[in-house]
Amino acid sequence: MPTKPIDAIDITLDPASSVPLNEQLYRAVRERIGKRLFAGDKLPASRDLARLLGVGRVTVTTAYGRLQAEGFLEAKPGVGTVVAERMSVNRAEDWSEPQAGEDAEAPKSAVRSPALGRSAAAAVEAARFHVQALEPLAVINPDFDSLPGRKWTQIVARVSKSPWQHNGYCLPGGFPAFRKTIADYVRQTRGILCEPEEVIITTGIQQGLALCGKVLFNEGDRVAVEDPGFEPHRNALRFLGLETVPTPLDENGLSVTALQETDGLRAALVTPSHQYPMGTLMPPERRRALLAWARKTGAWIIEDDYDSELRYGGAPYPALAAIDRTDGVPGRVVYLGSFTKMIYPGFNIGYLVAPSVEVALAFEGAKLLLDRHTSEVHQAILTEFIGGGHYDAHIRRLKRLYEKRRAAAVRAIGRFCSGFGRLIPSNQGTHLTFLFHDPKLSDVEVSERLRKEERIETRALSLCYQKAPAQNGLLLGFAGFTESEIETAVRKMAIAVEAMRRGR
Repeated sequence: MPTKPIDAIDITLDPASSVPLNEQLYRAVRERIGKRLFAGDKLPASRDLARLLGVGRVTVTTAYGRLQAEGFLEAKPGVGTVVAERMSVNRAEDWSEPQAGEDAEAPKSAVRSPALGRSAAAAVEAARFHVQALEPLAVINPDFDSLPGRKWTQIVARVSKSPWQHNGYCLPGGFPAFRKTIADYVRQTRGILCEPEEVIITTGIQQGLALCGKVLFNEGDRVAVEDPGFEPHRNALRFLGLETVPTPLDENGLSVTALQETDGLRAALVTPSHQYPMGTLMPPERRRALLAWARKTGAWIIEDDYDSELRYGGAPYPALAAIDRTDGVPGRVVYLGSFTKMIYPGFNIGYLVAPSVEVALAFEGAKLLLDRHTSEVHQAILTEFIGGGHYDAHIRRLKRLYEKRRAAAVRAIGRFCSGFGRLIPSNQGTHLTFLFHDPKLSDVEVSERLRKEERIETRALSLCYQKAPAQNGLLLGFAGFTESEIETAVRKMAIAVEAMRRGR
């Protein structure tokens, strides 16, 4: 039976639903912002709301914490939890004309926005993704002091001296020399045997995903996504009119059994070489099973290989796209790569490897229609940097540095944090995933407290989930910080968590 409704905001939760209670509450409150809840409106205290709904307080604090992190709610000292001032009724949910049976007039406190398209809500949600500041333990930060050095500067200067050479209209598929460079690179490093004509240069991985959405699917198609997974990717697929189907993980990555038990899937989006956020490495047997599922069902696999270069011990497994091309069967894998983490985030160059020249041609046309082309100047710089062997040397330097910092983070976490959590084993990438022992300890609240009071940036693991019962924990970045900064930040984190555990 559903729980008792709340008079103030008329919320009803269903314990029998497959959707977790905290997710139900999150959605319910969000839907009412701009309709029945407006800027400055006070919500019930978490303890009161939990009592009235008949749920645990952690259910309410998790939902409230997520809404605060996304900018929908804010905690005001002496007042409580209120709708954020910047959350007017001009919400994406209200960007449409009144439907039959609705009031034709907006509330007196509201000014209705012009009608927008049905993808506006997904766009607004994406815009509220929290971009981390350059503070210790931020996940996305590279080491800016170790970015490409003298050789890179020389190449940039040389290319920039003759800008006319690369400042005309570039071919939408990319600068031909760069496409060949990428084809050679993925063959040598990821085992992918492809032609330059199958490579499409993109403005980062996100655009590669957008191209997949436009070329491979129709509106309403169902795409399996890892749960937990990378939230901006889910938002991108929804923005394109696709249905994201949360699919659970196990110790070997995305569950193929779950895929087999789900009807109507047109594709699966996966991070097999370093699952985000859990750090799982998909073994060869699981990769072959995933490919077998795709071939049997006619589904596509979109392989996001965002940081396979950063593996600290042992050679990486061949990419899914490499295995896909070994037996002459028409390929089902679209491979996405990027230089964002290896060069620097502002140099937003990525690439897509299509399974055939025919499919690549469709991607090339879609690229032309979306943004015409990616900067040829940047492509020319990377062509020379990679071709001269400088990129490989740069990666080796980064790996040595990041491995030391990873070890420092592991030591500090073991020293200060073992009493309330544990690390998920992982030997790759630029972040660690730390799980709380206590499921009632809100990772959203911990992350928010660390950001506001200690200037420490973390990501709450629970926010990476779409459906599955969320685990509480933190994503901790180590790449962009010294060993001393890492130890200090982890110690402060431990003190703050212990204080929260004691109710202080």
